[in-house]
Amino acid sequence: MPKLGLLSFVLTLLLLAVGGSQATPAALAAAQRRGALEFPPGHQPRVEPFLTELGGGAARPVATPRLRRWPGGSPGGTAQILAQAQHSPSREQDEPNASGQQPLTLAEQVIQDVLEPLQRGIEEHTLARVLAIFDQEQTPDYAQLRDQLRAFFQQYDPVRFRYKVLQVSSEKDSGFAIAEIDMAATPADETQLGVQRTTQMRFQMKLGAKGWKLVGFKPSDFFKQ
Repeated sequence: MPKLGLLSFVLTLLLLAVGGSQATPAALAAAQRRGALEFPPGHQPRVEPFLTELGGGAARPVATPRLRRWPGGSPGGTAQILAQAQHSPSREQDEPNASGQQPLTLAEQVIQDVLEPLQRGIEEHTLARVLAIFDQEQTPDYAQLRDQLRAFFQQYDPVRFRYKVLQVSSEKDSGFAIAEIDMAATPADETQLGVQRTTQMRFQMKLGAKGWKLVGFKPSDFFKQ
């Protein structure tokens, strides 16, 4: 590139640094005194307007490189151009991760895996949903429990079932929860009386691949007629 053309390009970058789209001889001289540029004797670059870059229908400034003098003097009277890429922070860095979630507490896990499905299953009269929260192999007298729940559903409709978690604890893959249970059951036969039961129920649980499963509860005769 011809020397004067290079000096014109350097001057254009200098204009960006001092914040103007055009430069006067006085501004140029001040920049030279500060050591921003060094010119060989007899070479005074001409002033060129600052170019803009068009995009999206509007003009915007071109990213500005920084200028720095060569250590120990500028060879050939020119300045070294240090183009520094200015990267704006990415969207992922500015915004929190929408999919990120805090791990559930033990009480929240028990509610999600055991108590909430139990409540839904009882109030919706869905035996399969209730039995799904039990570990069939680890629950003593599982067949008896299944028959007891089936008879309960046949005798009462509708059923209101409420719970309040009082305590939860776990050790390795075993745990227990104590909840206050309140149940109101209306007999399907209108000649019979409704049932109102309130108790503190203790649930024994086992942690498996799909979360917590029940292996028993006390009082075990809570759903007996």
